[in-house]
Amino acid sequence: MALTLLLVAAGAQEPSATDGLAARLKYRECVRAVRAEAVRHCRDALALGLGTRRAAAANELLARALIELERWEEAEAAYREVMRLRPEDPAGPFRVGMALFHGRNRAAEAEPLLRQAVEMKADEASYHIEWAIVLNALERHAESRSAFEKALELDPKCLAHRPAAQAIYEAARRDAVWP
Repeated sequence: MALTLLLVAAGAQEPSATDGLAARLKYRECVRAVRAEAVRHCRDALALGLGTRRAAAANELLARALIELERWEEAEAAYREVMRLRPEDPAGPFRVGMALFHGRNRAAEAEPLLRQAVEMKADEASYHIEWAIVLNALERHAESRSAFEKALELDPKCLAHRPAAQAIYEAARRDAVWP
């Protein structure tokens, strides 16, 4: 329900001249469904043709459902489509980077995408934290420390409820990779 409200607030529900009735109906099913059903409905809606805004939202929902099913390669592809449809949105490269790192263990490919997200939205502490985590995995300790320190500068409490991120920060401060 909260995601539906978020999409409505973002204007994703507004009719588009390129959205056909069948595509809009399938899109509504995509919004309401979970996991495997969401995958089917979102793909059906996308195949029927959606306008740019609704297609981006459907791909985002599709990616989230695929992540729940641990289908990371497909989730990455869906997030890349969101990134293509909304190139100005820093969440695109951020989510692709997160899927690559956390789902596919591909830190080297995730790093430039997370750096891009940080550059696009430099005031977002969580972007700096995730980039710092990837930098630590790549054994780029000084850069990792710097990214963590920037996150803490932006939000001094950003690590308070993230014990693993705190442990990675401490490891980076010792020039070590967190296990």
